[in-house]
Amino acid sequence: MSNRPQSIIVILAISAVVAFAYYQYRLPHKTSVQSSDRVLSQTLWTCPMHPQLLRSEKGTCPSCGMSLVKVTSGLNSNDKERIGPLSLQDSVIDQIILRPEDMARMAIATQPVELRSLEKDFEADGKIEPDETQLAAIATRVAGRIEKMYANVTGQVITKGEPLYSIYSPFLVTGQEEYLLALNSRRKLQPSPYAEAQLNALELVEAARKRLVSAGLTNEQVHELEQTGHVQDQVTFHAATAGTVLKKHVVEGSYVAQGDPIYSLADLSRVWMIARVPEYEISWITLGQNVQATTFSYSGEVFVGKVAFIDPVVDPETRTVRVRTEISNSHHKLKPEMFGRVRIRSSSKPVLTIPVSAVIDASPLPLVYVEKGNGLFIARQIRVGLRTPDSVAVLDGLREGERVVARGNFLIDSQRQLHRGASVLWGSSKEIEAKESVRPQVP
Repeated sequence: MSNRPQSIIVILAISAVVAFAYYQYRLPHKTSVQSSDRVLSQTLWTCPMHPQLLRSEKGTCPSCGMSLVKVTSGLNSNDKERIGPLSLQDSVIDQIILRPEDMARMAIATQPVELRSLEKDFEADGKIEPDETQLAAIATRVAGRIEKMYANVTGQVITKGEPLYSIYSPFLVTGQEEYLLALNSRRKLQPSPYAEAQLNALELVEAARKRLVSAGLTNEQVHELEQTGHVQDQVTFHAATAGTVLKKHVVEGSYVAQGDPIYSLADLSRVWMIARVPEYEISWITLGQNVQATTFSYSGEVFVGKVAFIDPVVDPETRTVRVRTEISNSHHKLKPEMFGRVRIRSSSKPVLTIPVSAVIDASPLPLVYVEKGNGLFIARQIRVGLRTPDSVAVLDGLREGERVVARGNFLIDSQRQLHRGASVLWGSSKEIEAKESVRPQVP
């Protein structure tokens, strides 16, 4: 029985020591938490459903219409003293503070904002088409019957001055006869003493000659008629331009009216490749830009051309824009309807650039984290422009030389949103434990 009071005394002494140690442990951490929760008077407003939205005044969310709620800048007085003064731009944006060991554990990496040109190399599907400015329609100038087709095969290459077809036309027969009669009258009136009669005869010859030329006869053919004095029943017409026969509209023996088409020609020494460029790439293309074209028919062979035209509309079904490139084809390897690829290399003017990985595509504007030193990171909204697989142009929101988080920014962003409105020393186990200890206990 004498040992029982002694055991009780020992138990009470141990309990007192444990209680004192626990009180000494809890007290500084409560103080730290209370101190870290004293936030500066800077006030922001955000949307509970869209925490990436920040406003300096109270209002409604443009995305969902909910009323904005009040948050604070996230820096307490101790952090403000350690970090130093912030710019006006950064003072209204959420901040987060990381300790060196936390930054190492999160593998945070930053890169500077650089002023340089962006370069991009991409390809688009294309198809060879004739140059529309080199197309020609061969039509009859007189009515008649086609007696002979010299270019009798579609795809036949013809040269300038080469005979195309012969036609029998009553109009041409009558025109030749009138011209010969006018010549004969002029010769008979040459010895006449009446100058007016000679002038009238000369005007009749010139009028008859113009009718033959307007009907399609060449000066050489009219001169031959004048020399021989023989009317030709069949008149042969020649090519006024070189080209390839794309289509033959009539056959021998066909009767044609004035203006009916005979051939469709195209000069294929220069062709178009129509590329279909996705609408999000069209900002990289400019008129006169050099391109490289390849075809499946000539694998490995590169044809050089230039951008000549960019369609003003977007195809609503494919969401692509037709880009017309002109390519020299003196070797006639490229043929209409061939499929191929167009390779476009483009570079921009010098612009502020950051890595693509640094950008968080938030609403309403993209977000980046700017390193301010001593573990402070600022969440800042920016406006972006051209993009490449590795970099993006910054139109507004950053300055040259500032450093942005290129790796680990999503980890920082998640912590910023979880702890919005308080100074967060993320990753500090003691700080987290201290905050957990002051939470109300659920019975």
